[in-house]
Amino acid sequence: MSSETLRNVIETYMFGVDAKDLEALESCFAKHAVAIYHAGTPEQRVENGGLQIAGKVHASCKRFTASNHSISNFVETSAGVETSTNTFAIAHVIVGSKGLVRGLRYEDKFTKENSKWVIIERRHTPIWQNEIAITA
Repeated sequence: MSSETLRNVIETYMFGVDAKDLEALESCFAKHAVAIYHAGTPEQRVENGGLQIAGKVHASCKRFTASNHSISNFVETSAGVETSTNTFAIAHVIVGSKGLVRGLRYEDKFTKENSKWVIIERRHTPIWQNEIAITA
């Protein structure tokens, strides 16, 4: 397994968010995955099960007029059989006439399921956010 393989899972997730592609999102998570979204904020929530996680993310993204998530840096750590990644990203999101530019952190643990690396644990933490007006 290479860092490129794990980064591809993260890229597929970001593509799934931006393209509103449920199948791409589902392909990123293990059947028994657990995810904490908006960690450390009043909006923090825990989702259980890969299909439920993907479904909730997909439903949330439907409100976006447009979005673009980009990796700003990515580190893989392996210790014994455990493999994890730490990814910082920038998200540009448009919701109606409001634009959001967000700094995000994704801390993921991976497992192999059906011969494929997938996320078994995710911690999504918003770091900062700026709002901008969108004009035509």
